[in-house]
Amino acid sequence: MPVCQTCGHTWSLGETLKRSFSIWPGMKCPNCERDQFITAKSRKRSAIVSGLSIALVMLFNIFFGPTAYTFVLFGLVLLVVMITYLRMIKLSNTEEHMF
Repeated sequence: MPVCQTCGHTWSLGETLKRSFSIWPGMKCPNCERDQFITAKSRKRSAIVSGLSIALVMLFNIFFGPTAYTFVLFGLVLLVVMITYLRMIKLSNTEEHMF
């Protein structure tokens, strides 16, 4: 789980999930209210995991056709990606550029 770089507060799953769907790039720490930013390395990793999981579902769809199993697989992959993403998040006090 993410840890605030200012106060050392470990975020809960609910706090992380709630703040992950924000449009604003900074996420306020629930303890000290300071802005925290997801590191560039974490964003790159999450992009790779998301891309590979989407490719997996698309390949399954190509080989087996659009069946109910494809939708079940998509739901399972989405759940795994969300849990993995929430566990991979590392925070920084400053906003880092992706490249």
